[in-house]
Amino acid sequence: MNINSINKSANIYKNSENKSQKSTDSSSNGVRNSGFVDRVEISPAAKKLSTIQAKIEQGFYETPEILRQVAEKMEKDLV
Repeated sequence: MNINSINKSANIYKNSENKSQKSTDSSSNGVRNSGFVDRVEISPAAKKLSTIQAKIEQGFYETPEILRQVAEKMEKDLV
């Protein structure tokens, strides 16, 4: 299969003057200013896990009543 160019004379490379310029903006942190903002979204499942992790760290699952309830639920899942 051959792929032919539509415009053979198109210059897809920047000229040498632009190549020598830095691609970062003038700020001291060197981050490009592209106008886009990155963001992180945490899924509902991950939020639920973080709640469980907080309960573990607080010792919520160390009480005898909670241990019994967890053991009963695990037993039901195995049967």
